[in-house]
Amino acid sequence: MKSSKLWLTNYKKKEEGQAVIETVLVIPIILTLVMVGITVALFIHANIIVTMSASNGARVGASIWHDTEKTMAEKEEMIKNAALSMVESSLSGEERRYKISEVDGMLSVTVEYDFEILLPFSNLVFDHNTVTIDHTTQYYIGED
Repeated sequence: MKSSKLWLTNYKKKEEGQAVIETVLVIPIILTLVMVGITVALFIHANIIVTMSASNGARVGASIWHDTEKTMAEKEEMIKNAALSMVESSLSGEERRYKISEVDGMLSVTVEYDFEILLPFSNLVFDHNTVTIDHTTQYYIGED
């Protein structure tokens, strides 16, 4: 009778050791998948914000472009503020740029944002830890 109890006790200890090994192997994989999921969600959020910011800047620019009471510098400042206000209030970091151009009756507003990838070992996949998100929106403003 004692030998069967000893066998059951040893078997239980082996199972506990196996559970520890499985946990040690599985938890890093699960944590990595969670971190990748969060990073992808943040990237999609940043992409939406940049797209909406460029659209907002171009919309404001199209509405004031032919206003003769404002100087070109005032118009560009208003477009800049409209384009970057959403990026500045929603996304962290200082790496954001904008560009305004008017060619053949089309007003183009481009907003760029450098998204920082906060994953461990991301340097194995990307050359840098940042990815530039940019979007250009064009509005027809007609000829002067």
